[in-house]
Amino acid sequence: MDEGALIGVLIGEAVSVFMAWLLYRALIRIPQEYHTIPTYFPWLGCIPFAGIVFNWIIIPFKLPESLRLYFADHPNDDLQWNEDFGKNSGLNWMGLGTASFIPFVNILTIIPAIVYMVKYLIHLNKLSNMIPLSEVQNQIAKPKQFQFKSPVISRPYSPKDKYEQLANLKKLKDDDVLTDEEFAVEKKKLLDT
Repeated sequence: MDEGALIGVLIGEAVSVFMAWLLYRALIRIPQEYHTIPTYFPWLGCIPFAGIVFNWIIIPFKLPESLRLYFADHPNDDLQWNEDFGKNSGLNWMGLGTASFIPFVNILTIIPAIVYMVKYLIHLNKLSNMIPLSEVQNQIAKPKQFQFKSPVISRPYSPKDKYEQLANLKKLKDDDVLTDEEFAVEKKKLLDT
């Protein structure tokens, strides 16, 4: 291997480590119960060649999903109603970045990939800074072991789910399975969640 190629590989790995640190930094700001991946996952992106697969998982899908889950429970006035939490920028970055490995195509894709990378990282930094530090400090003080959770099961009811649950309760009441008092108690529990 000539000296230029070695320098290129070292620079690439340095950029990879820096990117992993930025992703890790954003992930640890999100409280543990909203994680869709373990906190060590961003560091797997530093593995040569295999890191591309991990980055494809983390950048456009898992990290935006963790942010979405957090902000679903903690609404913020600074978020737009159509917020995608960086998913589209991440997909564009990873798609163009992966295409940059193809000779001759890389001439067209490398600059847009860098633009989407910067856009994604700025947006990620903005979103992670919306998470209060008190929640981060509580997480550090009481670390929990990561457990995979289904976002559907671990999230509170959406309005559609509540409507379906109320319809089921009403049917049970109409079928005389629940008394009026039991129906009122269950309805109050459901609406208070």
